[in-house]
Amino acid sequence: MQSMSIRAKILVEKKFWIILDNGIKTGTLRFINEDAYEYVSNGDSELLTEESLYRTFGKNIFQEIKIAVATSDKEDCFDYPTDFEVIHNKEKVGYTDPAVLLCCCFTKTKTSTIKYCAGYFGLRFAHKWVKSFCPKLETVFKYDFIGPYKSEDDLLIAMRHQEQCEQHPERV
Repeated sequence: MQSMSIRAKILVEKKFWIILDNGIKTGTLRFINEDAYEYVSNGDSELLTEESLYRTFGKNIFQEIKIAVATSDKEDCFDYPTDFEVIHNKEKVGYTDPAVLLCCCFTKTKTSTIKYCAGYFGLRFAHKWVKSFCPKLETVFKYDFIGPYKSEDDLLIAMRHQEQCEQHPERV
């Protein structure tokens, strides 16, 4: 399995990683203790020592992943992605007590009153989580939601976690 293209993408610092081979997820890695890791792939779990981890995946497994960012003509809203080339009336929406950012909003035209939330959101419709990119602000307020996220991958991980917490509340 050893390859120069296999890297661990951090999910939780020094605790949990996604293992990527040429950018494709092959499994997850979890830190157990000073010399033990758990690798899970295709439903199979394997305990690895630090030595066997490096032997299996290579010494560069934890080397920082250089991600090539595709240039896009789409405009960001406070560093959150949108699907529009030009956006207007940018603002941050949230609560002031306590200070919580709910989303970064924008409109499609200068005179529009319909606000959209930048980024990726998970919305809960009828007992099911659904991914949404740049939903309307009124939709976000209408349903339970998680987000915003800057990438679809981060949203999918959060949605999976949310679903697991709902299915197994005793583990939370």
